[in-house]
Amino acid sequence: MDASSGSMHVLMLPWLAFGHILPFTELAKRIARQGRRVTLLSTPRNTRRLIRIPPELAGLVRVVDVHLPHVEGLPEDAEASIDLPSDDPRPYLRQAYDVAFADKL
Repeated sequence: MDASSGSMHVLMLPWLAFGHILPFTELAKRIARQGRRVTLLSTPRNTRRLIRIPPELAGLVRVVDVHLPHVEGLPEDAEASIDLPSDDPRPYLRQAYDVAFADKL
């Protein structure tokens, strides 16, 4: 709850996979349609290619870009599981995710 107004504010932090980001985005829109504020965090590349908020909800849904840090073993520009050439670098994506979002909660 937002202590200043008593209204609910939802923070959403999906895993960096299309199958997580897309449903989280739909849920954020549904929550906003009920008059609640939502902040949805993801990486810049994912917000550009996946997250579309209708203009009538723009005042209730805030999309925040969080940059992933460089992690040895993670391919350049990899911001989602689909960007990985195989499952081998997946632990590096998890490591970058943990570091990037640790101070956001």
